[in-house]
Amino acid sequence: MALTGASDGSLYMAVPTNDETHAVSISRRGPDGRWSQFATPYGGAPGKTDVYAEALKVDQQGRLLLLSREPESKDAPFIHSGYLHRWDADHWEQVGGPLSANPGATTVKKSQLALDKNGRIFLAWIEAEERDPTQSKLHVFRPND
Repeated sequence: MALTGASDGSLYMAVPTNDETHAVSISRRGPDGRWSQFATPYGGAPGKTDVYAEALKVDQQGRLLLLSREPESKDAPFIHSGYLHRWDADHWEQVGGPLSANPGATTVKKSQLALDKNGRIFLAWIEAEERDPTQSKLHVFRPND
């Protein structure tokens, strides 16, 4: 589950859907206090891998950003990559490429999403060394858009 607030007082919450689509559903609580479905669920492909919401943020233009984590394949369900998407009026638009673990490291985990005062996106995640899981590295990434 992920949660964020917007400058207009709205709250956004991402939770897994309770069906076979393996997607994340986004709900919005408006300033009036009512909850409603926001956007189309992200990642709804029957029979594919599960999607996990890592973080939500609202950018300076009021667009919702979703940082998700997904298994790279059904055959390797414990190896995850991160994906950043932005809601663009009527569809989810991917921002940058997948955030996969570097060679010799385990899965991307404990991802964070932040925006600086100019609205630039920053992502951070932890990778553990495959040979020595007690050794972790922090990676910080900024899309080139």
